[in-house]
Amino acid sequence: MKEIFGIAKNYRNIKTVKQNTIEGGKIVRPNNSTDKRVPSTYVISDKYIKEYSQLLKQQLAE
Repeated sequence: MKEIFGIAKNYRNIKTVKQNTIEGGKIVRPNNSTDKRVPSTYVISDKYIKEYSQLLKQQLAE
C-alpha cells in the first residue's frame, strides 16, 4: 500500500494522459476453452511488443 500511495502522490498533478490501445494480440484460454468465465491471457506477438515498447519509451522521455 505504501508503494501505491507513493505512486499516486508522484503522479496526482498530471494534467494530460496519453492513452494507447494495444492491438495485434489474441485472447488465449487454458485448453482452448470457449467459456468466457475461464481466466484468459492476452498474448501479443513479438513484433507488437517491440513496437509498443519503443512507443512507451518515447512517450516517457517527453
